[in-house]
Amino acid sequence: MKKPLKKLVALITSMALMGNAVVYGYETEKPVLENIDLNREVDLNNEIMPAAQNEDFEYEILEDGTVCLTKYIGQSNEAVIPEEIDGRSVTSIGDNAFYACHSLTSVKIPSSVTSIGNGAFSDCPSNLTIYGEEGSYAQLYAKQNNIKFEIIKEPDTEPTPDTQPTPDTEPTPDTQP
Repeated sequence: MKKPLKKLVALITSMALMGNAVVYGYETEKPVLENIDLNREVDLNNEIMPAAQNEDFEYEILEDGTVCLTKYIGQSNEAVIPEEIDGRSVTSIGDNAFYACHSLTSVKIPSSVTSIGNGAFSDCPSNLTIYGEEGSYAQLYAKQNNIKFEIIKEPDTEPTPDTQPTPDTEPTPDTQP
């Protein structure tokens, strides 16, 4: 009689433990799998530290002191990536940073950006245009990912000494023969 009693107690105990595990798992409203960015720093309580942000982007400061944009949070359909944020050079765009930005039509990327993560522009409109400098990493990325690319032409700043006056301009003392 001892053996059946031990089996019954073991069965009841295991059912109770399983029941608690199942009930506990379903009592929470958190999904079982959370989207965790493994690149973010963890504080002393093992909690993910929030990324820094400005008005248009969430970003992280990398070990080398440069900035990686991690998420576009702006409202404009024409995003402009700054060359610097808080005095730090923006050098990379993280994985999925512009994911599902359905109203985005253009992104201007400075030459300081030398890395663009996987899926950075996934699920964006097919008419998305990337603007950047000729020979930049942005141009290479656009070509590799079949995204339209337009070269930003730098405006002429100051005339060179070889500049001659055009017929419809008045000669000045500096340009008279």
